[in-house]
Amino acid sequence: MKQKIKSNLENLFSQNYEVFKNASFIEFVDSILGNNPETFNLNTNSIGSYYAEEEIAALNNLKQNQELIELYDLLKGNLKTSNEVIDSFKNEIQESLDLIKKQVETEKKEFETQIIFIEHDYDSVACFCGFGEGDYPVLEIPKYIKYNYEKELFNGIGKINYAQLWNAKIKFEEILEEADDEFDMSDMILSTEIYDKIQSAYRFKTFLMLHEAFGQLSIKSFEGIPIKLPLYIYGNEHDCECINVYVYE
Repeated sequence: MKQKIKSNLENLFSQNYEVFKNASFIEFVDSILGNNPETFNLNTNSIGSYYAEEEIAALNNLKQNQELIELYDLLKGNLKTSNEVIDSFKNEIQESLDLIKKQVETEKKEFETQIIFIEHDYDSVACFCGFGEGDYPVLEIPKYIKYNYEKELFNGIGKINYAQLWNAKIKFEEILEEADDEFDMSDMILSTEIYDKIQSAYRFKTFLMLHEAFGQLSIKSFEGIPIKLPLYIYGNEHDCECINVYVYE
């Protein structure tokens, strides 16, 4: 199952990365401008382009922003496997497991966990959530799954900080917010289809590095935590679909 999980993550990463890896920042902006469909405007009760002329001008002005150009190139370049990031993830996983052991020892719940979610919200810090046994799948694409939520062994404990991998993307988004005095450019760009590909590529690369980090930790790292094998590790954003990250068989 481990190899299948890794292969699925690699495929998902590649499908998203291929869309933008060879595009310059100017081409990135042009792809957004090129997707300007006609929509119905409730305020004017008429049909018009999705982007107004002023918004198009603001988007075109971004092409001259040297800081965004450099951050965009760095954002693409950072999507490489890093042993330094994997080591950091491994240390944070172990520290989180130690915290979980202390909690379960104190609470002494009478059941085992067979599924762990590594869950992040809107920021770059993820936590651990563990629930009871079940018939859990290996997913090829992210999906919502049924899990034994009534048996909650731990929830919202520990942390893994993705910022070391995400730093250029985070900075890029921050600069977008300040790039125009009139429009929130981050609001305009982050909701586009091409930026969704960038977000997805980062998410799946993060999960691939987590896969490598868990692979360097034996099942002995979980001693003191009541678990049932196979133990499934999933990754997800809060309230969003999940995907397998690792499995201990």
